[in-house]
Amino acid sequence: MQWKYRGKNIAEFNSKVVYSPGSQFDGRLEMNVINFSLTIRKLTLQDSGEFLVVAETDMQIPTKAVTLQVHAGALILDSPAYPMSEGDSVTLRCTNRYQETNLNPRVDFYKDGVLIRNETTGEMTIPAVSKSDEGSYKCKSNEGESPESWVTVRGSIVSISVLPRLLCGLLVASPFLLVSIVLMVKCCRARGLCSTAKSPQDELPSDDVIKQTESSV
Repeated sequence: MQWKYRGKNIAEFNSKVVYSPGSQFDGRLEMNVINFSLTIRKLTLQDSGEFLVVAETDMQIPTKAVTLQVHAGALILDSPAYPMSEGDSVTLRCTNRYQETNLNPRVDFYKDGVLIRNETTGEMTIPAVSKSDEGSYKCKSNEGESPESWVTVRGSIVSISVLPRLLCGLLVASPFLLVSIVLMVKCCRARGLCSTAKSPQDELPSDDVIKQTESSV
């Protein structure tokens, strides 16, 4: 006895049940060895399609086709479609896609698979999000479970004006600039490359200086 999905074997019974490895149903199938029914756990939308049950015995049970149509759940979680910044307020709303109002407002909210809050309003608000609030969220009620929604939180951005940045740069560079100038002057004097300006009186010969002094007396 074989079960096929879209023409490919997914389960077979021949003295024991064997499941085809690598299929999209891997780990989610269970075949009953008495009536050969097939159970699929944790259905997804991609599981929709035609299934065939084929008997390869002397009894020649006719092949039967079963069409499976998987619909999306009733609950949806409304969450921001854009990244949130740290400190922003965010509200997650659990609603029924087939009802204008939520007739069963008591909702459990989960983050990364862990129950974090019970609400009777059908919504959950985080007044100031932080990086630790980033993750996968979903909601549950007696109407079912919503698909998971990812909430992204960006770190806060600190803006620095140009003037403070320039002043900081000058304060850091000033000691190095001063030391460089002093070293250049010392090097210049040591090599005799630096000249000092002399006054006109300093340029006079010594005899002229004496005569000028006597005449002034």
